[in-house]
Amino acid sequence: DRPPYLPIVAIFAIVNVMYFANIIPPIPLALKDSGIFHSISRLEPGKYEVITEIEPWYSFLQTRQKVRIITGNDLYAYSAVFAPSRLALSITHEWQYKGSDGWQTTSMFSFPIIGGRDGGYKGYSIITNVKEGFWRVNIKTPTGQLIGRINFEVDIVLAPPNLVIESR
Repeated sequence: DRPPYLPIVAIFAIVNVMYFANIIPPIPLALKDSGIFHSISRLEPGKYEVITEIEPWYSFLQTRQKVRIITGNDLYAYSAVFAPSRLALSITHEWQYKGSDGWQTTSMFSFPIIGGRDGGYKGYSIITNVKEGFWRVNIKTPTGQLIGRINFEVDIVLAPPNLVIESR
């Protein structure tokens, strides 16, 4: 005896509330790949070479990436965002450090994307003068909607960690 359109209206309302409350990522954008690296080099359009640490076999169980650096070294945040054809907008990398007052934004970098690439539109940002502690990079739209987040912990070490080169 219930009207057939009621479940459709309910689903539509729930998705809209979750979208505008920033609970789900902005549709139609999707984070395909991301990470924190010691170095990034662009080989050709859509192809990058990254230098990262050798991860232990149990790293998939960790909730945040651990990064070991020597004082004064830079860190790179990499992201690949899928966007449909003919969609053009900017993506922002918001670097945040967890201090005694909570999360504090240390820098923000924006770069344009144009949709349609199978592997997602790839880009990166760099930060210098990295402090030891908990960090995160929010990957956001120009309106502030969160596409994804990279959580990581920085440890300052005296000797360089074991590094490996990967393609992205």
